[in-house]
Amino acid sequence: MELKSLDLNLLIVFDQLMEIRSVTGAARVLGVTQSTVSTALNRLRAALGERLLERQGNAMVPTRSALAIWPDIRASLRSIEANLNSLRAFDPARQATRLRLGLDEYSFTVLGSRLFQSIRKAAPHSQVEFLPVGPPEATDALGEGTLDLAVGAKWTPLPGLRVEPLFSEEFVALIDAKHPTIHSEPTLEQYLAVDHLLVSSVGEAAGNVDSALVKVGRQRQIGVTVAHLLAAPQLLVGSDMIFHAGRRLAERFTAWYPIRAVSPPIAIPGFAVAMVWHPRNTSSQAHEWLRAEVRASHSAPG
Repeated sequence: MELKSLDLNLLIVFDQLMEIRSVTGAARVLGVTQSTVSTALNRLRAALGERLLERQGNAMVPTRSALAIWPDIRASLRSIEANLNSLRAFDPARQATRLRLGLDEYSFTVLGSRLFQSIRKAAPHSQVEFLPVGPPEATDALGEGTLDLAVGAKWTPLPGLRVEPLFSEEFVALIDAKHPTIHSEPTLEQYLAVDHLLVSSVGEAAGNVDSALVKVGRQRQIGVTVAHLLAAPQLLVGSDMIFHAGRRLAERFTAWYPIRAVSPPIAIPGFAVAMVWHPRNTSSQAHEWLRAEVRASHSAPG
């Protein structure tokens, strides 16, 4: 069909229905009546010759055709929105805006609180969503427009996405404040004589520490593996284990728990944290402001 024969507002309704899967919910977000949403859906069905969504109980379930076309329609709508916003002066203090940021657990723990406070101070009418995803998982969401920005360990994204490194991180070792055998900087023998605590969502897996030990012909013993960073210091307290963390994260953990940081007896490669976004948002004044807030959050003291 020719695009000029289609009311593009129907695609906005379709996008909200696909996201929310509810006529009532879509109507609430769009600020219209349920009958308006239902009428728009019926008009789009007639124009495309496809049912698109079917009611099952209280939910609207998409057809295969709807699932196939939605990603491209959503990406196009977000691109149009971003381009129009780039023409409009953005005043964070006065405008209501919805900000969707994907942060991995490390980045949220290190930056989340300070970033949120800064955003709320500058943009008191904003709605902020911190979503638990890192850049690798965020590729599709950035393309579809369900994320404005992703922050996490630096990676090589798909061609076209913008990447800006924020900071480099070095590893330190964390131990209980009253560790029974390590009283100062550990020797390699002391370091390997105790169990190590590993954070991994996929179970025991080799990482930067293991790679560094292989180079000197040694291997560590993993005593416990947990899936979340915030579980690590809780298990570390009162134990004789060692846990490795980036320095910024270690500073927070040592402030929150009776644990202390020591330097590992081997050189462990560090990592970088970066923010990633879709190029369609690069010239948007609102997005420029958001990126500036992220930059400031990692450089601010405390």
